[in-house]
Amino acid sequence: DSLFAGAIPRADYLANLSEQSERLNDVLEASADVDRAIANEADRSLQRIRRIQTISAVLTILFVLMAVVAAAMVANLTRQYLESEGRFRQIAEALHDFVWLSDPRFSRHLFANEAYERIWGRPRDALYENHPALLDGVHPDDRDRVRHALEQLATTPYDIEFRVVRPDGDVRWVWSRAFPVRNARGELYRFAGITEDITERK
Repeated sequence: DSLFAGAIPRADYLANLSEQSERLNDVLEASADVDRAIANEADRSLQRIRRIQTISAVLTILFVLMAVVAAAMVANLTRQYLESEGRFRQIAEALHDFVWLSDPRFSRHLFANEAYERIWGRPRDALYENHPALLDGVHPDDRDRVRHALEQLATTPYDIEFRVVRPDGDVRWVWSRAFPVRNARGELYRFAGITEDITERK
């Protein structure tokens, strides 16, 4: 540009041309080295990205497999639990004695077998809906003693006899045992009880 503009005499330009050419070659070679370094770094970066993508894909597959295995284990445990609960209910329903389970506050019944209806003469749905219905059927003269035994149940299992008055006025003698159920940490988990009709023996 300087030559064509007349800023540099032609003779000076030609005299310095070889030196300028060498400098230009040096610049071009340096530029080529930079280009090669950039290309090499880009290749290394792409290789790292591919390794990261491969590791990510493997981890994703492992997580998916773990989730599938966990879901299968939960389904299997649920099936076993339901089968176990079903067997327990079959056995409990076949008993002639009244079997019950309640929550740890003794505020609601979680299970009561059909024997409750045979002994108390009341539908067990009423027992599920109204927890104190268990005491409602106890003879008035025995009710305070039974209530006291239930209140102490968290620390003291009970083994008592009392009378049940059916809605039709029939009186049945029963022998009742109950105890607290604790989990693996020793915490109160449930209350359980079994009551047998001993009227004939009485």
